[in-house]
Amino acid sequence: MTERDRKRGGVPTPSPGSAPSKETPPRRPFLSEECQNFIMIHAAFEDQRQPGSHARRHIDQCPACRQYFIRTEWERKKEEELLSSPDVEALVAKYARRFQLPFWQRRKVQVAAGIVVVLVVLVFLGLLAANSLKATGASRTPVVSLLGVFGVGVDAWFGGSGSPTASATSVTPALDRRIARELTDLDRRYAEGGTPAIAKVFAEGSLLDVQLVTEWIHVRQHTSLLPLLVNALTDPRLQVRGASLFSLHKMPPLAVKTYQAALDAAAATESDPSLAIALQNFANRIRHAK
Repeated sequence: MTERDRKRGGVPTPSPGSAPSKETPPRRPFLSEECQNFIMIHAAFEDQRQPGSHARRHIDQCPACRQYFIRTEWERKKEEELLSSPDVEALVAKYARRFQLPFWQRRKVQVAAGIVVVLVVLVFLGLLAANSLKATGASRTPVVSLLGVFGVGVDAWFGGSGSPTASATSVTPALDRRIARELTDLDRRYAEGGTPAIAKVFAEGSLLDVQLVTEWIHVRQHTSLLPLLVNALTDPRLQVRGASLFSLHKMPPLAVKTYQAALDAAAATESDPSLAIALQNFANRIRHAK
């Protein structure tokens, strides 16, 4: 028995003289119920494919069973010839091209393009803010808050007024005035409407409005507004969740510890991988705060 015979299940390959030519298909044998049972046993059990086994003894002596394997081998070869033919390969390639998305419609390409656009915009805004700060004399000062830098950048983008008058007490008078004005406006809103007024900003305000409020909460250390920051950790907007976590870092740890369960839940459900890690680390730090 050859190696090929063993791969075919132990049934010897018919000799060239026993099989009809390719032009004439081998006849399809009539299999009795007994033959069908032995063929199924032969296919199901490896030991029944060995010479001398119960099923092999019947198959080796039965002309109908041997003719069945001849017909099966012929059909297998014809199928291989069909699948490997140039016409079928061309048809498969045609349908593969038809269902292949254009390069610019592929998800990975779109995501990469979106990231590139965001990075370009961020770099542009950063350079714009840096140039504006440099014009006010802040190029060699310590790092100021993200809110102030962003405010100056927006002011430069929308055409703010000319160079401010220099102050003897600060090298960034325009920046100081802008931050003070924003904080004062939120102080007045909080004094007039209390917590509901600030909560309304989270619910109805723009992304910039919410980011300003999160900055104001930690600058003023309003611990009574901690529930708003904690609830914002589940906001649909990624920027809001990040700004809220940044402000929570600036709040007293023992005051934040009251909301430990909410922090753990927010970390477990966060969809952004980087923010999820930051949330989990913050929750662990608060858990061990004393």
